[in-house]
Amino acid sequence: MNLFSIVSVIGIIAISGCDKDETNTEEQCDFTPSGSIDEHDFVDLGLSVKWATCNVGANSLESSGNYYAWQETTPTTPLTHVNYKYNFNPCSQGNILASIFDAATVNWGSHWRMPTEEEMEELCSNCTWTWVDDFQDTGVPGCIVKSKINNKSIFLPAVGYTDYDNRLCENEVGFYWTSYAGPGDLWKGLISAMDMTFYPGGILYGGNWDIKNRSYGLPVRAVVGTPNTYFPEGPFPLDEAQTSAQGFSVSGEKDGNTYVDLALPSRTLWATCNVGANNPREYGNYYAWGETSPKEVYIDSTYAYYGGSYFNGVNTWNRYTKYTWYQSAHGTVDGKLKLDPIDDAATQNMGSDWAMPTMAQLDELIKYLYWSRDGSSGWIGTSKINGHTFYLPNAGWEYNNGVNPNNHLHAWYWSSEIPEPNSGGSDYDAYILCSMTNELVIKDAMRIQGLPVRGVTK
Repeated sequence: MNLFSIVSVIGIIAISGCDKDETNTEEQCDFTPSGSIDEHDFVDLGLSVKWATCNVGANSLESSGNYYAWQETTPTTPLTHVNYKYNFNPCSQGNILASIFDAATVNWGSHWRMPTEEEMEELCSNCTWTWVDDFQDTGVPGCIVKSKINNKSIFLPAVGYTDYDNRLCENEVGFYWTSYAGPGDLWKGLISAMDMTFYPGGILYGGNWDIKNRSYGLPVRAVVGTPNTYFPEGPFPLDEAQTSAQGFSVSGEKDGNTYVDLALPSRTLWATCNVGANNPREYGNYYAWGETSPKEVYIDSTYAYYGGSYFNGVNTWNRYTKYTWYQSAHGTVDGKLKLDPIDDAATQNMGSDWAMPTMAQLDELIKYLYWSRDGSSGWIGTSKINGHTFYLPNAGWEYNNGVNPNNHLHAWYWSSEIPEPNSGGSDYDAYILCSMTNELVIKDAMRIQGLPVRGVTK
Protein backbone atom coordinates (compact mmCIF):
# COMPACT_ATOMS: atom_id res chain seq x y z
CA MET A 1 0.00 0.00 0.00
CA ASN A 2 1.52 3.33 -1.00
CA LEU A 3 1.33 6.60 0.88
CA PHE A 4 -1.64 8.01 -0.97
CA SER A 5 -3.73 4.86 -0.71
CA ILE A 6 -3.11 5.02 3.04
CA VAL A 7 -4.26 8.62 3.07
CA SER A 8 -7.48 7.78 1.30
CA VAL A 9 -8.34 5.27 4.00
CA ILE A 10 -7.38 7.06 7.20
CA GLY A 11 -7.77 10.72 6.35
CA ILE A 12 -5.35 13.61 6.85
CA ILE A 13 -4.74 16.76 8.84
CA ALA A 14 -4.69 19.69 6.43
CA ILE A 15 -1.57 21.79 5.84
CA SER A 16 -1.90 25.41 4.89
CA GLY A 17 0.03 27.14 2.13
CA CYS A 18 1.95 30.35 2.70
CA ASP A 19 -0.37 32.18 0.35
CA LYS A 20 -3.23 31.23 2.66
CA ASP A 21 -1.60 31.85 6.04
CA GLU A 22 0.41 35.07 6.08
CA THR A 23 1.39 34.54 9.73
CA ASN A 24 3.51 31.61 8.66
CA THR A 25 5.55 33.30 5.97
CA GLU A 26 9.27 32.95 6.52
CA GLU A 27 9.54 36.64 7.44
CA GLN A 28 7.00 36.16 10.24
CA CYS A 29 8.68 33.07 11.70
CA ASP A 30 11.46 33.00 14.28
CA PHE A 31 13.91 30.17 13.55
CA THR A 32 16.64 31.37 15.91
CA PRO A 33 17.89 28.76 18.41
CA SER A 34 16.74 28.93 22.00
CA GLY A 35 19.92 27.27 23.22
CA SER A 36 22.49 24.57 22.61
CA ILE A 37 23.30 21.20 24.22
CA ASP A 38 26.28 19.04 23.28
CA GLU A 39 27.06 21.55 20.49
CA HIS A 40 23.67 21.09 18.83
CA ASP A 41 21.07 23.87 18.74
CA PHE A 42 17.47 23.50 19.85
CA VAL A 43 14.27 25.54 19.69
CA ASP A 44 11.86 25.81 22.62
CA LEU A 45 8.38 25.65 21.09
CA GLY A 46 6.71 25.69 24.48
CA LEU A 47 6.12 21.92 24.29
CA SER A 48 7.12 19.09 26.61
CA VAL A 49 10.47 18.67 24.80
CA LYS A 50 12.79 20.99 22.93
CA TRP A 51 13.31 20.30 19.22
CA ALA A 52 16.59 20.36 17.30
CA THR A 53 16.92 23.06 14.68
CA CYS A 54 18.40 20.62 12.13
CA ASN A 55 18.18 16.96 11.22
CA VAL A 56 20.80 14.62 12.65
CA GLY A 57 23.82 14.86 10.37
CA ALA A 58 22.78 18.23 8.91
CA ASN A 59 24.54 21.58 9.30
CA SER A 60 21.75 23.85 8.08
CA LEU A 61 17.98 24.14 8.50
CA GLU A 62 17.24 22.93 4.99
CA SER A 63 19.79 20.09 4.77
CA SER A 64 18.53 16.51 4.70
CA GLY A 65 21.20 15.28 7.07
CA ASN A 66 21.72 11.53 7.27
CA TYR A 67 19.23 8.79 6.49
CA TYR A 68 18.96 6.05 9.11
CA ALA A 69 17.29 2.68 9.09
CA TRP A 70 15.21 2.39 12.25
CA GLN A 71 17.44 0.93 14.99
CA GLU A 72 20.67 1.69 13.10
CA THR A 73 22.96 4.45 14.32
CA THR A 74 25.13 4.99 11.26
CA PRO A 75 23.81 6.40 7.97
CA THR A 76 22.00 3.74 6.01
CA THR A 77 23.68 2.11 3.02
CA PRO A 78 22.23 -0.52 0.66
CA LEU A 79 19.98 -2.74 2.75
CA THR A 80 21.39 -5.58 4.77
CA HIS A 81 19.67 -8.39 6.63
CA VAL A 82 21.54 -7.76 9.87
CA ASN A 83 19.09 -5.61 11.83
CA TYR A 84 15.71 -6.90 10.85
CA LYS A 85 15.25 -10.21 12.57
CA TYR A 86 11.77 -11.31 13.54
CA ASN A 87 13.03 -12.55 16.89
CA PHE A 88 14.57 -9.27 18.04
CA ASN A 89 12.84 -6.08 19.09
CA PRO A 90 15.25 -3.51 20.61
CA CYS A 91 12.55 -1.79 22.64
CA SER A 92 11.30 -1.36 26.18
CA GLN A 93 7.98 -2.82 27.26
CA GLY A 94 6.32 0.31 25.86
CA ASN A 95 7.77 -0.48 22.41
CA ILE A 96 10.07 2.54 22.58
CA LEU A 97 13.49 2.18 20.95
CA ALA A 98 16.31 1.62 23.44
CA SER A 99 18.88 4.43 23.57
CA ILE A 100 21.78 2.22 22.41
CA PHE A 101 19.92 1.84 19.09
CA ASP A 102 18.75 5.47 18.90
CA ALA A 103 20.51 7.41 16.11
CA ALA A 104 20.07 10.73 17.90
CA THR A 105 21.45 9.51 21.24
CA VAL A 106 24.41 7.65 19.76
CA ASN A 107 25.41 10.48 17.41
CA TRP A 108 24.57 13.57 19.45
CA GLY A 109 24.92 12.48 23.07
CA SER A 110 22.84 11.40 26.03
CA HIS A 111 20.77 14.59 26.15
CA TRP A 112 19.26 13.84 22.74
CA ARG A 113 16.96 11.13 21.41
CA MET A 114 14.43 10.39 18.71
CA PRO A 115 10.92 11.70 19.52
CA THR A 116 8.27 9.40 20.91
CA GLU A 117 4.86 8.97 19.34
CA GLU A 118 3.35 11.37 21.90
CA GLU A 119 6.00 14.02 21.30
CA MET A 120 5.58 13.88 17.55
CA GLU A 121 1.81 14.11 17.95
CA GLU A 122 2.28 17.09 20.26
CA LEU A 123 4.37 18.81 17.60
CA CYS A 124 1.69 18.16 15.00
CA SER A 125 -1.31 19.27 17.02
CA ASN A 126 0.19 22.28 18.82
CA CYS A 127 1.80 23.93 15.81
CA THR A 128 0.61 25.33 12.51
CA TRP A 129 2.13 23.59 9.50
CA THR A 130 2.76 25.50 6.30
CA TRP A 131 4.14 23.93 3.13
CA VAL A 132 6.69 26.03 1.21
CA ASP A 133 8.19 25.15 -2.15
CA ASP A 134 11.42 27.09 -1.70
CA PHE A 135 12.60 27.62 1.87
CA GLN A 136 14.72 30.77 2.27
CA ASP A 137 15.73 30.69 -1.41
CA THR A 138 17.51 27.35 -0.98
CA GLY A 139 15.29 25.53 -3.46
CA VAL A 140 14.29 23.04 -0.72
CA PRO A 141 10.57 22.38 -0.14
CA GLY A 142 9.14 21.34 3.20
CA CYS A 143 7.07 22.51 6.13
CA ILE A 144 7.43 25.49 8.43
CA VAL A 145 6.26 24.30 11.84
CA LYS A 146 5.24 27.27 14.01
CA SER A 147 4.28 26.94 17.65
CA LYS A 148 0.76 28.08 18.61
CA ILE A 149 2.14 28.75 22.09
CA ASN A 150 5.10 31.10 21.59
CA ASN A 151 5.39 31.55 17.77
CA LYS A 152 8.88 29.99 17.63
CA SER A 153 9.45 27.87 14.51
CA ILE A 154 11.42 25.00 13.02
CA PHE A 155 11.69 23.87 9.41
CA LEU A 156 11.36 20.24 8.32
CA PRO A 157 12.69 19.66 4.80
CA ALA A 158 10.74 17.24 2.60
CA VAL A 159 13.66 15.00 1.75
CA GLY A 160 11.86 11.69 1.20
CA TYR A 161 13.48 8.40 2.19
CA THR A 162 15.98 5.87 0.86
CA ASP A 163 15.50 2.27 -0.18
CA TYR A 164 18.73 0.52 -1.19
CA ASP A 165 20.59 3.32 -3.03
CA ASN A 166 17.42 4.99 -4.26
CA ARG A 167 16.22 8.37 -2.96
CA LEU A 168 12.42 8.27 -3.11
CA CYS A 169 9.78 11.04 -2.81
CA GLU A 170 12.50 13.66 -2.43
CA ASN A 171 11.10 17.23 -2.55
CA GLU A 172 7.59 15.76 -2.48
CA VAL A 173 7.06 14.19 0.94
CA GLY A 174 8.65 14.43 4.38
CA PHE A 175 9.12 11.26 6.43
CA TYR A 176 10.58 11.39 9.96
CA TRP A 177 11.16 8.49 12.33
CA THR A 178 9.66 8.32 15.79
CA SER A 179 11.14 6.02 18.44
CA TYR A 180 7.87 4.07 18.56
CA ALA A 181 7.90 0.54 17.16
CA GLY A 182 4.12 0.48 16.91
CA PRO A 183 1.22 -0.89 18.93
CA GLY A 184 1.36 -4.41 20.30
CA ASP A 185 3.34 -6.86 18.20
CA LEU A 186 2.95 -4.99 14.92
CA TRP A 187 6.72 -5.08 14.39
CA LYS A 188 6.78 -8.90 14.40
CA GLY A 189 4.67 -9.20 11.30
CA LEU A 190 5.85 -6.17 9.35
CA ILE A 191 9.32 -5.40 10.71
CA SER A 192 8.15 -1.80 10.75
CA ALA A 193 8.15 1.30 12.91
CA MET A 194 6.07 4.47 13.10
CA ASP A 195 6.96 7.67 11.32
CA MET A 196 5.35 11.07 10.90
CA THR A 197 4.62 11.91 7.26
CA PHE A 198 3.71 15.22 5.64
CA TYR A 199 3.23 16.48 2.10
CA PRO A 200 1.54 19.55 0.53
CA GLY A 201 -1.96 18.32 1.41
CA GLY A 202 -1.64 17.06 4.96
CA ILE A 203 0.06 15.29 7.87
CA LEU A 204 -0.21 11.68 8.99
CA TYR A 205 0.19 11.42 12.76
CA GLY A 206 -1.58 10.36 15.98
CA GLY A 207 -4.43 7.99 15.15
CA ASN A 208 -3.39 8.34 11.52
CA TRP A 209 0.20 7.13 11.86
CA ASP A 210 2.10 6.05 8.81
CA ILE A 211 4.36 2.99 9.11
CA LYS A 212 7.61 2.27 7.29
CA ASN A 213 9.76 -0.79 6.88
CA ARG A 214 12.56 -0.49 9.45
CA SER A 215 15.19 -1.00 6.78
CA TYR A 216 14.17 2.17 4.91
CA GLY A 217 16.42 5.17 5.47
CA LEU A 218 14.56 8.10 7.00
CA PRO A 219 15.88 11.38 8.44
CA VAL A 220 15.80 11.96 12.20
CA ARG A 221 14.83 15.19 13.96
CA ALA A 222 16.03 14.89 17.54
CA VAL A 223 14.53 16.20 20.77
CA VAL A 224 16.12 17.01 24.10
CA GLY A 225 15.02 14.45 26.65
CA THR A 226 15.93 11.57 28.94
CA PRO A 227 17.16 8.59 26.92
CA ASN A 228 15.36 5.27 27.05
CA THR A 229 18.12 3.27 28.71
CA TYR A 230 16.31 -0.06 28.61
CA PHE A 231 18.63 -2.75 27.28
CA PRO A 232 16.86 -5.71 25.64
CA GLU A 233 17.45 -8.90 27.61
CA GLY A 234 19.93 -7.10 29.86
CA PRO A 235 23.65 -6.45 29.41
CA PHE A 236 26.01 -9.04 30.83
CA PRO A 237 28.55 -7.53 33.26
CA LEU A 238 32.23 -8.22 32.69
CA ASP A 239 34.06 -10.97 34.52
CA GLU A 240 36.87 -8.78 35.80
CA ALA A 241 39.23 -11.64 36.68
CA GLN A 242 38.89 -13.34 33.28
CA THR A 243 39.05 -10.00 31.46
CA SER A 244 42.33 -9.23 33.21
CA ALA A 245 43.73 -12.69 32.49
CA GLN A 246 42.82 -12.69 28.79
CA GLY A 247 43.55 -9.02 28.12
CA PHE A 248 40.18 -8.54 26.38
CA SER A 249 36.59 -8.39 27.59
CA VAL A 250 35.03 -11.53 29.07
CA SER A 251 31.38 -11.54 30.12
CA GLY A 252 30.90 -15.13 31.25
CA GLU A 253 31.43 -18.82 30.63
CA LYS A 254 29.33 -21.55 29.05
CA ASP A 255 30.32 -25.21 28.76
CA GLY A 256 33.83 -24.26 29.86
CA ASN A 257 34.20 -21.66 27.11
CA THR A 258 34.43 -17.93 27.85
CA TYR A 259 32.33 -15.48 25.86
CA VAL A 260 31.91 -11.73 25.49
CA ASP A 261 28.69 -9.75 25.16
CA LEU A 262 29.28 -7.08 22.50
CA ALA A 263 25.68 -5.75 22.78
CA LEU A 264 24.92 -6.88 19.24
CA PRO A 265 21.35 -6.44 17.97
CA SER A 266 20.91 -10.20 17.46
CA ARG A 267 22.11 -10.78 21.06
CA THR A 268 24.78 -13.15 19.75
CA LEU A 269 27.55 -13.87 22.26
CA TRP A 270 31.01 -14.55 20.82
CA ALA A 271 33.63 -16.93 22.18
CA THR A 272 36.74 -15.07 23.27
CA CYS A 273 39.11 -17.72 21.89
CA ASN A 274 39.41 -19.85 18.77
CA VAL A 275 38.41 -23.49 19.07
CA GLY A 276 41.43 -25.30 20.51
CA ALA A 277 43.02 -22.11 21.91
CA ASN A 278 43.46 -21.13 25.56
CA ASN A 279 43.64 -17.37 25.12
CA PRO A 280 42.48 -14.86 22.50
CA ARG A 281 45.91 -14.54 20.85
CA GLU A 282 46.42 -18.27 20.24
CA TYR A 283 45.59 -19.64 16.81
CA GLY A 284 43.87 -22.80 18.04
CA ASN A 285 43.06 -25.67 15.69
CA TYR A 286 42.50 -25.65 11.93
CA TYR A 287 39.51 -27.36 10.38
CA ALA A 288 38.41 -28.05 6.85
CA TRP A 289 34.85 -26.79 6.42
CA GLY A 290 32.44 -29.42 7.69
CA GLU A 291 35.10 -31.38 9.57
CA THR A 292 35.32 -31.45 13.34
CA SER A 293 38.91 -32.61 13.93
CA PRO A 294 42.24 -31.06 12.88
CA LYS A 295 44.58 -33.05 10.64
CA GLU A 296 48.04 -32.93 9.08
CA VAL A 297 47.25 -32.52 5.37
CA TYR A 298 44.49 -30.35 3.86
CA ILE A 299 43.87 -31.46 0.26
CA ASP A 300 40.97 -32.94 -1.72
CA SER A 301 41.84 -36.56 -1.06
CA THR A 302 41.87 -36.06 2.74
CA TYR A 303 38.61 -34.09 2.81
CA ALA A 304 35.82 -35.88 4.68
CA TYR A 305 33.33 -35.31 1.86
CA TYR A 306 35.65 -36.09 -1.06
CA GLY A 307 34.00 -38.65 -3.32
CA GLY A 308 36.59 -39.00 -6.03
CA SER A 309 36.65 -37.24 -9.39
CA TYR A 310 34.48 -37.24 -12.48
CA PHE A 311 35.73 -36.88 -16.06
CA ASN A 312 33.21 -36.04 -18.76
CA GLY A 313 35.65 -36.35 -21.63
CA VAL A 314 36.57 -32.68 -21.45
CA ASN A 315 36.77 -31.59 -17.83
CA THR A 316 37.61 -33.30 -14.57
CA TRP A 317 35.49 -32.44 -11.55
CA ASN A 318 36.06 -33.16 -7.89
CA ARG A 319 33.01 -34.82 -6.38
CA TYR A 320 31.75 -34.15 -2.85
CA THR A 321 29.33 -36.34 -0.96
CA LYS A 322 27.57 -33.60 1.03
CA TYR A 323 26.69 -29.89 0.81
CA THR A 324 26.43 -29.61 -2.96
CA TRP A 325 23.94 -27.88 -5.20
CA TYR A 326 25.78 -27.06 -8.44
CA GLN A 327 25.35 -30.19 -10.56
CA SER A 328 25.75 -33.93 -10.36
CA ALA A 329 29.32 -33.61 -11.64
CA HIS A 330 30.14 -32.02 -8.27
CA GLY A 331 28.74 -34.99 -6.40
CA THR A 332 25.57 -35.85 -4.53
CA VAL A 333 23.25 -32.87 -4.92
CA ASP A 334 21.53 -32.29 -1.56
CA GLY A 335 21.00 -28.51 -1.65
CA LYS A 336 22.32 -28.06 1.89
CA LEU A 337 23.64 -24.51 2.39
CA LYS A 338 24.33 -24.58 6.15
CA LEU A 339 26.26 -27.02 8.31
CA ASP A 340 24.40 -29.68 10.22
CA PRO A 341 25.35 -29.62 13.93
CA ILE A 342 27.16 -32.95 13.55
CA ASP A 343 29.51 -31.30 11.05
CA ASP A 344 29.99 -28.05 12.98
CA ALA A 345 33.45 -27.81 14.57
CA ALA A 346 32.21 -25.38 17.22
CA THR A 347 29.21 -27.50 18.20
CA GLN A 348 31.21 -30.71 18.37
CA ASN A 349 34.16 -29.26 20.27
CA MET A 350 32.54 -26.60 22.48
CA GLY A 351 29.09 -28.00 23.26
CA SER A 352 25.58 -28.15 21.85
CA ASP A 353 24.86 -24.48 22.65
CA TRP A 354 27.70 -23.35 20.40
CA ALA A 355 27.94 -23.09 16.63
CA MET A 356 30.03 -21.63 13.85
CA PRO A 357 28.72 -18.16 12.94
CA THR A 358 26.32 -17.51 10.10
CA MET A 359 27.02 -14.90 7.44
CA ALA A 360 24.58 -12.55 9.18
CA GLN A 361 26.47 -12.92 12.46
CA LEU A 362 29.80 -12.24 10.75
CA ASP A 363 28.32 -9.20 9.02
CA GLU A 364 26.97 -7.95 12.32
CA LEU A 365 30.36 -8.43 14.02
CA ILE A 366 32.04 -6.37 11.29
CA LYS A 367 29.42 -3.65 11.39
CA TYR A 368 28.95 -3.08 15.10
CA LEU A 369 32.61 -3.01 16.14
CA TYR A 370 35.35 -0.49 15.54
CA TRP A 371 38.27 -2.48 14.11
CA SER A 372 41.98 -1.72 14.21
CA ARG A 373 45.08 -3.71 13.36
CA ASP A 374 47.26 -5.07 16.13
CA GLY A 375 50.39 -4.74 14.02
CA SER A 376 50.70 -7.92 11.99
CA SER A 377 49.41 -10.09 14.85
CA GLY A 378 45.68 -9.66 14.54
CA TRP A 379 42.63 -7.40 14.82
CA ILE A 380 41.21 -5.60 17.85
CA GLY A 381 37.48 -4.94 17.83
CA THR A 382 35.65 -2.57 20.17
CA SER A 383 31.86 -2.66 20.41
CA LYS A 384 30.28 0.57 19.20
CA ILE A 385 27.50 0.03 21.73
CA ASN A 386 29.04 -1.05 25.06
CA GLY A 387 32.80 -0.65 24.51
CA HIS A 388 33.66 -4.30 25.18
CA THR A 389 36.75 -5.55 23.36
CA PHE A 390 37.32 -8.56 21.11
CA TYR A 391 40.37 -10.09 19.45
CA LEU A 392 40.95 -12.09 16.26
CA PRO A 393 44.50 -13.34 15.72
CA ASN A 394 45.94 -13.54 12.22
CA ALA A 395 45.95 -17.32 12.30
CA GLY A 396 45.98 -17.62 8.51
CA TRP A 397 45.04 -20.98 6.95
CA GLU A 398 46.52 -24.38 6.14
CA TYR A 399 46.68 -25.97 2.72
CA ASN A 400 48.50 -29.10 1.57
CA ASN A 401 50.77 -30.20 4.40
CA GLY A 402 51.72 -27.00 6.15
CA VAL A 403 51.18 -23.32 6.81
CA ASN A 404 52.87 -20.73 4.64
CA PRO A 405 54.35 -18.17 7.07
CA ASN A 406 52.85 -15.37 4.97
CA ASN A 407 49.40 -16.74 5.73
CA HIS A 408 49.79 -15.48 9.29
CA LEU A 409 49.44 -11.93 8.05
CA HIS A 410 45.75 -12.61 7.54
CA ALA A 411 42.64 -13.40 9.57
CA TRP A 412 40.48 -16.07 7.92
CA TYR A 413 37.58 -17.59 9.86
CA TRP A 414 34.90 -20.03 8.74
CA SER A 415 31.19 -19.30 8.66
CA SER A 416 28.63 -22.11 8.77
CA GLU A 417 27.32 -21.40 5.26
CA ILE A 418 28.23 -21.97 1.61
CA PRO A 419 27.28 -19.71 -1.32
CA GLU A 420 23.72 -19.98 -2.57
CA PRO A 421 22.88 -20.96 -6.15
CA ASN A 422 22.96 -17.97 -8.52
CA SER A 423 25.14 -16.05 -6.06
CA GLY A 424 28.20 -16.21 -8.28
CA GLY A 425 29.91 -18.55 -5.81
CA SER A 426 30.59 -22.26 -5.88
CA ASP A 427 29.58 -25.17 -3.68
CA TYR A 428 33.29 -26.03 -3.59
CA ASP A 429 33.65 -23.00 -1.31
CA ALA A 430 32.27 -21.70 1.99
CA TYR A 431 31.92 -18.17 3.30
CA ILE A 432 34.64 -16.77 5.54
CA LEU A 433 35.47 -13.66 7.51
CA CYS A 434 38.53 -12.32 5.72
CA SER A 435 40.97 -9.52 6.54
CA MET A 436 41.89 -7.08 3.82
CA THR A 437 44.41 -4.23 4.09
CA ASN A 438 42.34 -2.01 6.37
CA GLU A 439 39.08 -3.84 6.90
CA LEU A 440 37.31 -7.12 7.51
CA VAL A 441 34.98 -8.44 4.81
CA ILE A 442 33.05 -11.58 3.93
CA LYS A 443 34.41 -13.65 1.03
CA ASP A 444 34.57 -17.33 0.18
CA ALA A 445 37.35 -19.89 0.30
CA MET A 446 37.90 -23.53 -0.68
CA ARG A 447 36.22 -25.90 1.76
CA ILE A 448 39.21 -28.25 1.81
CA GLN A 449 41.51 -25.68 3.44
CA GLY A 450 42.18 -25.62 7.16
CA LEU A 451 40.88 -22.46 8.87
CA PRO A 452 40.40 -21.53 12.51
CA VAL A 453 36.90 -21.41 14.02
CA ARG A 454 35.41 -18.89 16.45
CA GLY A 455 32.18 -20.09 18.06
CA VAL A 456 28.99 -18.18 18.86
CA THR A 457 26.11 -18.77 21.23
CA LYS A 458 22.95 -16.99 22.37
